[in-house]
Amino acid sequence: MFAEATKALGRKFEVAESELEAIKIAMDMEVRSYNLYYSRSAESTLSVEKQFYKTLAGEERGHHLALLDSYEYLSDPAGWFTKREHWSLDGA
Repeated sequence: MFAEATKALGRKFEVAESELEAIKIAMDMEVRSYNLYYSRSAESTLSVEKQFYKTLAGEERGHHLALLDSYEYLSDPAGWFTKREHWSLDGA
């Protein structure tokens, strides 16, 4: 399936305009990969094959979450630090 995608892409591709755009494209690719592997796990009849595809789907989910974290940091560093460090603005 990857060989087919590479052939279809050929030399026709566009460069992302920014880091944020590149991350958004990568997140979309991770979601599509997750959906593919998850659907394959649902179609599988062998338990080992089903678990294999579920594991791959889980990896893609982890990649998506890592990219989402990077996207949030790059788009709003102050908000990212507030969220990650659990800052409190209660005045105490």
